[in-house]
Amino acid sequence: MLDYLQTANQFKDCWRKGFDKDKLWRAYLIACKDGWRDPTHPLEIADFQLKDSLEFLLKYPYMFWDWCRESGKTLWGSLLMTFCTICGEECYWMAKASNQFMRVQRLWNLNPFIVPRKPFPQRREVSTINGETISMSILDREENASGPHPYLLILDEYAQMDLELIAKAMFMPQAGGRVLVISTPILGSPTTTIRQDPKFKTITHTYLDCKWRIPSEVESRKIKGMEWKWEQDMNCKEVLAQGAVFPNVSETHSFPIQFDRICQGVDFNGTVNKNICIQIGYRSEQLFILKEIVFQYKLDDRLLQSQVLEYPTEVESGGWNDIFAPNLTGVTKMSFAENKGLSKIDRIKELLKQIIYINPQLCPNLLKDLRNALWGADEKVDTNDLHYLSALMHAVGAKPRYLPSTPSNQEVIHQEMRREKEYARSRLT
Repeated sequence: MLDYLQTANQFKDCWRKGFDKDKLWRAYLIACKDGWRDPTHPLEIADFQLKDSLEFLLKYPYMFWDWCRESGKTLWGSLLMTFCTICGEECYWMAKASNQFMRVQRLWNLNPFIVPRKPFPQRREVSTINGETISMSILDREENASGPHPYLLILDEYAQMDLELIAKAMFMPQAGGRVLVISTPILGSPTTTIRQDPKFKTITHTYLDCKWRIPSEVESRKIKGMEWKWEQDMNCKEVLAQGAVFPNVSETHSFPIQFDRICQGVDFNGTVNKNICIQIGYRSEQLFILKEIVFQYKLDDRLLQSQVLEYPTEVESGGWNDIFAPNLTGVTKMSFAENKGLSKIDRIKELLKQIIYINPQLCPNLLKDLRNALWGADEKVDTNDLHYLSALMHAVGAKPRYLPSTPSNQEVIHQEMRREKEYARSRLT
């Protein structure tokens, strides 16, 4: 039987001496196959899995494995990371949730080069048999996106991750390091963005590339009314959900320099202890999403007041808002709960009149809400959890301010605007 400790050390020595990585990788896979710890489900190697992993090691340091469901993304990511680790390179695995974290630990336990341990959600390290360590974390807060500077960084289930945390994590790899993103795509998620990133080589494989699967069985999994979900999971298509409200959303990175008019909408306490402001611009009757801004509840009320004085702004009203929300001046107010929700439907119809242009990097949360908005069985749209969308719906209804033209009233408004702007500048500096 193969001495895996000795073999691991030989791989490490050959790697440091610059031996052919192609041959080392193939030899490693043969060793893994022979010593795989699950005899009922032996390690199988498909042509595309071998090809993609070799291209990542030898050719493309930034890759996105845009593979379908059950195609072996996590398994082959774990194989790559184990190989680089036993060769002496620092490696870091990031997942979005604990269930993904547990899955990769179970896969590592099957690898003959790993010291098996019981999977645990709070585990942060996995040990190889030659004394090297794989570091792990869940990318759910900023502090987890900094610290080590690995040679290899793998982001598992990338589509579910937060773009701001991803942006910070991308600074982690050392100079000359490698980044592998693995995920099934989801429209409007980070996979939509990374597909457009020229730095990353995107490799797509559908269920038809998985030769061990029977196409008729895979196709039988389609559920009536949810065909879009099957297309997304098995054909790697970024598609709108059936019943999606906004098929007229267009992602762009090019905006006009000037706008005919700019408006804003505010949803109070939209997320926990936060107020959300969406700023939009119209140019030749085309709608552009300019900003999504978050203000801390109560702590940033004066900053929010300064912001709403910049452009015509409509804010949420009614119920909780009339009691607890900041009493902003210079705004119009609207309650979507009135008129049996007809005001909300009118705003949605207004948004559907034209293409909605949005920059996914500037407004990722609003884009997510637009993708997740669905028509209900009652032909209404539930926006209770879509707070950025609610703010947008207020923005399209914002009306110009009608202020008395007397010098005294104008001067009062100007003084208030100057005072709030000065306060805002002092907070920012």
